[in-house]
Order: sequence, then structure tokens, then C-alpha cells
Amino acid sequence: MVKSDSLDKKVSNKEENGLDDTNDHIYTAGGEKIYAIIRQEYCRSNFFVKMVNEFGALGGFQMIIDRIQDTNNWAPIEIVTLYLTIIGNISNLLHREFAHEYIPGLRRAVWKNLLQSPDSNIRNFTKEKLDDIISAFETLLKRVYQYDEIYEVLLIFSL
Repeated sequence: MVKSDSLDKKVSNKEENGLDDTNDHIYTAGGEKIYAIIRQEYCRSNFFVKMVNEFGALGGFQMIIDRIQDTNNWAPIEIVTLYLTIIGNISNLLHREFAHEYIPGLRRAVWKNLLQSPDSNIRNFTKEKLDDIISAFETLLKRVYQYDEIYEVLLIFSL
């Protein structure tokens, strides 16, 4: 998979690009659950952020976890990779409270899917797909975990 030297370099580069989400609590004053907010340095589109919030309000984020966890109809590695890539791409827009609530559960669901996949699913695992999952996880995990924890999780995963 990924050698620890390159993994160390990847994580340390991501750490430099930290996201300041300490003021996200201001946006929750209305009481309505907020999934994403505009961050000028990442996305300025009110429409896009509104669509992400609508997706969340309709249960879309939970449906992703449910699909990944479904042991009666295993999510193929391609689907898991796509889900993580999409969520990883919008991770900087996610509201802090939602990110802290959602990302650990997503991580557990993906872990379980990958570790307990049936042989028919495991046959489709490729280095590229697993590298894509690791890359998406780097982006997601930095929203919730400290550098040491991210490094440990990604190192274990890459074994």
C-alpha cells in the first residue's frame, strides 16, 4: 500500500493547511441543524452550500453510512471510494459540529466494510482504490483528529 515515509510526508503537508472552524458555533444560533457553511477560501457558492445542507436535511449523509454498513448488500469498493472522495472534497465546508459527529461514524463504517468484505468484494480492491480512500481520509480526519491520531489511523489502514 503506502509506505510510512510517503504517508508521513502526506499527513504533514495536510497539517499545514489547517482549517479554522472555531467560530462555526455562531451559525447554529437558529437551532436548525447546519451541515455546511460558506468558507470564502474554499467555496463562495451560496447555492452549493444550500444544496449540501438540503442533502443533509433529507438524510443523505446518513444514507451514505447506511449503504456502506449494509451487510446484506455489500457496498463495492468503487462505491466506498466515490463516497469518501465526494465527502472529502466538501469536508472544508462541513460545519464543525456536524463534522465531529459524522466523520468518526463514517470512519467506523468504512473500516468495517473493508475489513469484513466478502471475497467477491475483496477481489476488486486495488492499490489505486485504497490509495484514493487514504487520500480522502486524510482530508476528512484532519477535521476531527489531531496529527498523531491521523498518522496512526492512516498508518494502520495502509498496512
